[in-house]
Formats: sequence, C-alpha cells, structure tokens
Amino acid sequence: MFSIVIPLYNKEKHIKNTLYSVLNQNYQSFEIIIVDDGSTDDSAEVVKSIKDERIKLIFQINQGVSSARNNGIKNAKYKYIAFLDADDFWYPNHLEELKNLIDIYPNNGFYSTSYEIQRDGKTLVPDNGLGGDFFGEVDGFFNSFSKGLSLVCSSTACVHKDLLKNIDGFPVFAKKGEDVYAWIRLALIAKLAHSDSVTAVYYQDAENRNNTSLSGEIPYYVLWLDQIINDQKVGKKIQQEAKHFLKNAIFFSAAGFKLDGNQLALENLQKLQIIKEFDLWLKLRVLTLVPNRILEFLKRFRHKSK
Repeated sequence: MFSIVIPLYNKEKHIKNTLYSVLNQNYQSFEIIIVDDGSTDDSAEVVKSIKDERIKLIFQINQGVSSARNNGIKNAKYKYIAFLDADDFWYPNHLEELKNLIDIYPNNGFYSTSYEIQRDGKTLVPDNGLGGDFFGEVDGFFNSFSKGLSLVCSSTACVHKDLLKNIDGFPVFAKKGEDVYAWIRLALIAKLAHSDSVTAVYYQDAENRNNTSLSGEIPYYVLWLDQIINDQKVGKKIQQEAKHFLKNAIFFSAAGFKLDGNQLALENLQKLQIIKEFDLWLKLRVLTLVPNRILEFLKRFRHKSK
C-alpha cells in the first residue's frame, strides 16, 4: 500500500484535478496525505469538498515545500511514499506501474516513472537518457539524470520510508533544488528502478511555479555536490559521473539565469569550486556572449514535442 504525500500551497485551481487523478488510479490501495502549508486561498476547502476516507488533510504554518513533504512522511502509515505536487496529474496506471517495479525490485526502495511536460499548450517529453521502453535498474544514475533532470521528479518518485529517514527527508533550509538534492542523496545509497512508461503530467504553466526568482539563490544540490566532489567524499567512479552531471546542471542553470536576467545568481555560480575546471569555465564564457534570442530558440529543442 502507498502513502501519497501532496504538499499544498495556494493551488485551489488545480488540487481538485490532482486529487481525482489519484482517486481514479487502477491500483486502489493507498492513503492520501495532503499537507496545507499555510495556504491563503481556498485550497483546503476544495480538498474538504472531496469525500473519501483515505484523504487526510494536515495544516501547518507556512514553512516551505520541504517541511510540508517531511510532515507528510512523518504522518504516513505505509512504507512506500509516493510523491505528487498539488498542480500535477497522474494517469490511471501510475501506482500500478510503481507496484510492478516494487514487485520485481523489492530491495531497491527507490522508484520512478516517466512524465510529460505541459507548457504553453504543448506536450513535451523530456529525455531521461535511457531510451524508449526501459524498465529496470538504472546503471549510471548521474549520467542519465544529466540529460535534463527528468529521470525522477517530485510527481513520479516513490521511496521506501526507511530510505527517506536515512537521508533525513528533504532539506527545509533550501528554497531551490531541494527535491533534486533528495533524489541525488537517495541515488548514492540505493539503486533506482525506473519505468519509461509515461504515467504523470508536470504542469509548468501552473501558478506559484517559482522558476523566475531573482533572489540570486542557486539550486541547493549544486552547492552540495560541488562541496562533496571537492572533498572527494564519494568513490572515484561516482565522483567522475557526479562531476559530469554537475557541469551540465551548472550550464543549464546559467542559461536559465541569463534568460531571467538574474545576474546575482550568475555571479554566485562563479564562486563554485568546479568552475576552476577549464572546460566548464569556457562553456560559461561562451554562454555570456550568446544573445538571449538564440538561447530562447535553442530552449525549444531541449525536450521533444509529443
């Protein structure tokens, strides 16, 4: 049985559709834990209007998405935690596909499926680095994840509760990249079992998607990986793969910051220790010279249209 954790903050336009996508699953053995993180709209009232004894609504003062997820994990009855964002959607086969993975790879504890992106009225399919029809254990997590952070996300991940305790859940002090940090931490202690079946939809057009913040903050997982690579806290093979992943993540982050006009974040990237490596330094230097209109054009080809 699954405990489904949904952090909720001001998503009254989306949460009903999200909840019904769970209630309409082919596999029906689950509980739904919704943690309202201090919403100021009618999100909670929408949840209360849906009558199903498996839905549990928890309230907390606004503390951020990591705190909400951790609260949901703490209140979960079952050992497998499936995550879903309050403005995303599951196809009816999502939990069924996760159960198939768990049945075949019971000792992994870390599972995911593929997803689609809905943006500007278009359906995009991100590259997960594995090729079509993949079903099994992922060798070289960092190499696959570096294709576009699409191997696992906060609406496709399913994790054994003990593994989440092992990494102390999600980092409450991080405001950006907190979920990717968790997936990386998990991949260092467990092997991911993945299905290439598309079972979820990620809505990038939804409100409160914080993709254009000009605070200067860079993703937490970038800071953390930069530190552990520099301190050589992982094995040589993993270190090489993680370094390749980190360089790609920094480059894509820099391109996004440049498009957003986030000069402070670009400056903070320059403080990372891995920037000293010539190949990355050169790529970032070239990036500064590329006009934004070219970057906008290239961005369209990062994911395949469906």
